Amino acid sequence: MSCLICTIIKANNYIEKIKKNLLFLMQNDLIEKISNYLMEQPQPVSAFELAERFLKLQKTNLIATEKIMTAILQKHPQFSQTETGWWTIKEIKTDSELFRFVICKIFPETTPRFRMFSISLATFNKDTFCDTMCYRVDYDAEKLLELCRQVENYVGNLPVFFDGFGNQRSNFSWLLSYAAPRHTNRPFFSLVKIVKKLLPTSHITSPDELSSFLLGTYQTGGADVQFENYKKQVLQIIELLRENGITRLDSLHLLLSASAPVDFSQYAFDENFLSRAPTCPGVYVMQDKAGQIIYVGKAVNLKRRLSTYFSAVADLDEKLKKIRQNLYDMQIIHCGSELEALLLEHDYIQKYRPHLNSQVDVHTRQNLVRERYPQILFLPSAAENKIKVIFFHPANHVILRDVNRDGSNVLELKQDVEALLDISAHSSENEVSAKTEILTSWLSQNSDHANSIDMRSVTSVREALRLVREYVMNFDPCVKHIFL
Repeated sequence: MSCLICTIIKANNYIEKIKKNLLFLMQNDLIEKISNYLMEQPQPVSAFELAERFLKLQKTNLIATEKIMTAILQKHPQFSQTETGWWTIKEIKTDSELFRFVICKIFPETTPRFRMFSISLATFNKDTFCDTMCYRVDYDAEKLLELCRQVENYVGNLPVFFDGFGNQRSNFSWLLSYAAPRHTNRPFFSLVKIVKKLLPTSHITSPDELSSFLLGTYQTGGADVQFENYKKQVLQIIELLRENGITRLDSLHLLLSASAPVDFSQYAFDENFLSRAPTCPGVYVMQDKAGQIIYVGKAVNLKRRLSTYFSAVADLDEKLKKIRQNLYDMQIIHCGSELEALLLEHDYIQKYRPHLNSQVDVHTRQNLVRERYPQILFLPSAAENKIKVIFFHPANHVILRDVNRDGSNVLELKQDVEALLDISAHSSENEVSAKTEILTSWLSQNSDHANSIDMRSVTSVREALRLVREYVMNFDPCVKHIFL
């Protein structure tokens, strides 16, 4: 009897001894860490294991340790206890609709002594951001509590996305717990973690690097400008997720919990090949061990696209899994624009008919007929000091040429211009080729990126060559020119 009393007294003393430490932990992101850990586990976990991992309680009284962790978990509705007494996370209910969530940015991100200055929030719904709000942080107790309640009401039960750097997430968790200590299950996501899962060869260590990777520009300006930049980053992430078939929160959780590394020993290339891949548009050709071409694809960003074949997403997508299982070697061809990559991809697919390409034929879209007229297009070229010139006529005529930026070889295009004018004079547009369909479809979606000469208003070869020379010698892909 005395031994039992001593055990109980020791257990109670032990509990009291760590109360202060528990309070400190719970004010930070302990609950969030436990939630994320349980989401990644295929089976329920014991309270003792959780205490060892998160409370650092080892070689202690088993009963007391389980009591402590159980008391913590019972206060939070996102945790569920099984019949065996072990713990798991409640299933997050989702539907087939695309993401609806809140994005958050706290300013400043880091200072020698962190003090939250302001909090910017926006809701992503139906492919756009709405209800953008900015809250100024006042550390007066009453005002701070009111602020926290406003933020809590704004967010509700929606998931929250952060960039994944600094103390953003933990300090936001503290704000919510300050307003509602028992706030409901609310998933938190990190943009940088998503990028690293989708593109495992990416190396991003700061918000500037994330912005540069996703948008090609660094963050600049004040809080308002940076938050607009952050919105654009999130839109790029959503596009990446959709490209990989991830449109639901449960699929995103699966992506983030997948951790199987890729074994590159089965390929003729290694991870360095992917990390050195260019970020320009291009075409990639995949071969099996026998040298047969099994798949041809195009990309606006080769490095980003190729990385997805070797990310956790590949294990969730049957097509990607099949490609990776048959793949042995790969070649890439640089292009100056997405349109050039689309046309080259088509040529390769028609030539080799790879068995893993699901669609090898291009079908006419009648609603795009109005966009078809003879023109000369100007786009960037992958070749140094050159411009890609495309001669296009809707009557099955698509010719690509490289022209020197100084215009020195423009006269070599004389036959191409003559052919285009001749077709315009004698052609009928009853039959539409696949290349014509690809080019017309691209133009309908990218008219702002296409510089062109409308050949319906050009009457002579000499006039056309003069316009071509004028354009190539003043080439700027960021400025839209239409020569009539």
